[in-house]
Amino acid sequence: MLLIRLEFFGCMMASTVGLKCDPRITSQTVMADDRKKYRHFAVDTTPSPVKKRIVYFCDKNPYREGLRCYCSDRLSGDNKWTELPGFVAYIVGFSEKRGRMYFKDRKDRAIMSSYNCLNVDLAEALPDDILEAESVPGISSMLTILSVSVLICNCIS
Repeated sequence: MLLIRLEFFGCMMASTVGLKCDPRITSQTVMADDRKKYRHFAVDTTPSPVKKRIVYFCDKNPYREGLRCYCSDRLSGDNKWTELPGFVAYIVGFSEKRGRMYFKDRKDRAIMSSYNCLNVDLAEALPDDILEAESVPGISSMLTILSVSVLICNCIS
């Protein structure tokens, strides 16, 4: 017999009960649509002077807090993925005018960019035509099933 123990921390996000969530818990909750803390991607679709199709994505780091970010030049034909430097915390988005992908660091202070999936340069500011990276919310069928029958605890009434 397989026994699985599950513990849920936090409060329901859409509740009509009127409970207030404990801020010590909610401040640590990572929402699946938060691009700064969860899976997201953007694509460099520069048409000229050189046609590009570079996919950039970030996903949860399984070993440490934060994300790991990668890129791949899909026109190169080799299906190679390259890890971006560790100081890249998340993808801001793509600027078609500049033909560059933009990133931020963990403290949200440094702005960086890349035009080729190989070099990451510091940038002074974000351009005004940023096409923001897209979130890829995590979906767990097991969590969906369990959420119907499990009472979320650690709430303040």
